[in-house]
Amino acid sequence: MMRKARSTKTPLMLEIAGWLGAFCIVIAFALSIRSGQTFFSISLNLLGSAALVVEAYTKRDFQVVALNAVWLVVAGYGLVSLLG
Repeated sequence: MMRKARSTKTPLMLEIAGWLGAFCIVIAFALSIRSGQTFFSISLNLLGSAALVVEAYTKRDFQVVALNAVWLVVAGYGLVSLLG
């Protein structure tokens, strides 16, 4: 008896969140090159990495989860440092 393969299809909203997260990180990088680290660019990094962590976790893509979790911590530290 054959077992059905588990579906690995990601819900559309998570796919959109992942793409928006990647876009946020790229825009944040471009802004930081042009204007340095600002509240807005660090916040975009934080938001983008959080979105990618969630999206990658649902796909069980743990390398991407680990990378973006570290990026999330770094962005959080940068935001705290900027505000404090």
